[in-house]
Amino acid sequence: IFLGLLHSIVLGLLDYYKVIDLSSFRTLDPIVNPGDIQFRLQSWFAHSGWFAEYLTLTIPFVMTILLINKNFWLRIFFILFTLLLGEFVLVLTYQRGGWISYPITLLFIWIAIYVVRCLENNNLEILGALRKSIIKVIISLPITIVATLLIISYLNKSQDSSISQYIERFKNIKQTSDRTNFIVAGYLIGVQHPFYGAASDSFAYEYEREFEEASGNHFKLFNLPLHGTAHNAYAQTIAGKGLVGLVTLLGILASMVVAIKFAVIKSELDIKERVTILMCACFAIAFLVYANVQEVFYMHSLQVLFFIVISILSAQIPFANYEVSGRQLQLFIKIIAITFISHIVWEYLTPAKVKRFHISKNDVGCYKPETDISNPYLKLNYRWCRKNAYQEFEVMKNDNQQTGILLNIATSNLLNKPLEIKLGSEYFDNKSLIINPGEEIKHFIQIDKNLNEKIPVQISADRAFVPFVVDRASSDLRSISFKLMEANN
Repeated sequence: IFLGLLHSIVLGLLDYYKVIDLSSFRTLDPIVNPGDIQFRLQSWFAHSGWFAEYLTLTIPFVMTILLINKNFWLRIFFILFTLLLGEFVLVLTYQRGGWISYPITLLFIWIAIYVVRCLENNNLEILGALRKSIIKVIISLPITIVATLLIISYLNKSQDSSISQYIERFKNIKQTSDRTNFIVAGYLIGVQHPFYGAASDSFAYEYEREFEEASGNHFKLFNLPLHGTAHNAYAQTIAGKGLVGLVTLLGILASMVVAIKFAVIKSELDIKERVTILMCACFAIAFLVYANVQEVFYMHSLQVLFFIVISILSAQIPFANYEVSGRQLQLFIKIIAITFISHIVWEYLTPAKVKRFHISKNDVGCYKPETDISNPYLKLNYRWCRKNAYQEFEVMKNDNQQTGILLNIATSNLLNKPLEIKLGSEYFDNKSLIINPGEEIKHFIQIDKNLNEKIPVQISADRAFVPFVVDRASSDLRSISFKLMEANN
């Protein structure tokens, strides 16, 4: 883990200062590095924010250096050097979440280092020794940060740049309303699915359904364009896994932090086992802090690392004298059974949120407007629909001054035969259209009444298909049938 951290820092810096080029392994994110110029350091990662998360969570493993059997102050020198390097790189990632989380993580790393020093000196009065070393801890943390800023200031001066851009970025830390809205959105989704959540990593899907669709419970409450995640691991967890998931996550992290006591009081552990426990505990603390400003688990490397650290920590703690009693096991089974039954009742019986959703929308409706592949923020003028759609159309007049609605509809060229479309409404007689594969037609439906409003129309196709199944070159896994264009195009 430590070597992975070290090489990502070194190669990231070499790439940032154009000594090497990592572009063949990953592209630059167009939003945070406009013009394909690397303004934010991102090393191997596809986004500088992901690298900042990885760096902050793995920096506690710098204590691996303490396991080397060399002079203590020599080891401290290399640790300090790595911490400075990490802080320096983190500033260049331009990530506010990392800037907040890293110093707190550093504080606990320095405390752990002084604990190890006490243990190496066979001083088991850890708390007393820590009180004596508190001045050293207080001094060590600012030295790490100030030295980093001096180096950045010097390098920027040599490049005719200014450190003021980082200062301005740091000032934006107080602008937290956007992140707060993400947290509230995750909480509101979690409240609607309180036991086991709406489904793992379902925040983006649930946000669109509840906050962007007119039928949602919180329609237009927030406008969060980058809602792929809740930008907060706790909000993401309660939305996707409910209270059971959130309590489990916090319980795991709390247990990892509490494990520090084993490093202090268990005399049968050797120094390497104690250092390993402290590293894993500092990892948990770093997670607890960073999870407030970003969702961590959507990075596969950090998902894997999280459970690897749990395994490493478990392997160091002596469980020989601990047994699970029958009463404890029964209590655990009862909790799981009660919460699971409650989840089923809540979601499928009363208030039956999931059941109502599947009945009303699973095979009916249109997806949101498509976006341009080259520009995901540019919405196109059409929507793909499922086999059945229930849509409202604006009443208008055609060139002959007839009142009616204009249906602009198309099909995919992946279809192997014509598609039959049936149209139904209380305002006109049922109609049927035949559309050839890849064809686009405009069909005006006259209405007898002179209405100045939208009217609902039921659109039913004779079949649907999944593009990926028909053409493996496609990555579209949705069930689609026809394309509904905007009437005025």
